[in-house]
Amino acid sequence: MRKTLHMLLLGATLFVAACVTVNIYFPAPAMQEAAERIVQEVWGDDPAGGKSPEQGAKPDAKPGSGALLLRNMVVTAANWMIPSANAQSADINVSTAAIRAVKDRIHARADQLRPYLDRGVVGILANGDLVLRDPGSISLRERSIVERLVALENQDRAALYREIAQANGHPDWQGSIRDVFAQKWRGQARGGWWVQQDGMWLRK
Repeated sequence: MRKTLHMLLLGATLFVAACVTVNIYFPAPAMQEAAERIVQEVWGDDPAGGKSPEQGAKPDAKPGSGALLLRNMVVTAANWMIPSANAQSADINVSTAAIRAVKDRIHARADQLRPYLDRGVVGILANGDLVLRDPGSISLRERSIVERLVALENQDRAALYREIAQANGHPDWQGSIRDVFAQKWRGQARGGWWVQQDGMWLRK
């Protein structure tokens, strides 16, 4: 019994320590909410077919089990140890003048890019960038126009991640912010758009 209790306490301690690290150094849940709002703002309402299927929830542990005891211990310890970290994670600054300027440029360009995304000429890469996916389907003259639009869009997306990281005092967050936005760009793609996933192109 004593050995089991020690193992439960050790597991709870390690879990809480991990939670503190995640919340302090990168507030993923708050950033996901902010990224979703921004993508909706610059691309319009969430399109049909843009939502991913929800994963089934696992059943709760039975009362009196070791898993339930461990969960209760973790929740209690987390509530006591990391309230300030949770408060920090909920306060993400995405409204500086520089961020608004980048968002405005992306929004203004959306109407020009959307027809090429609809036709499959342009696709969304796994990292959230755009790419000229099917250059053979358009003329050379039009190709140069699309290439410029894609290049400007990717520059602004990179600038958006950089400005958000700097606005929150963590330039080191830039890579994590890109990963969060990549998920949102792909997740909110319209039906018929081409999205790269696991190295393969899929049509939504």
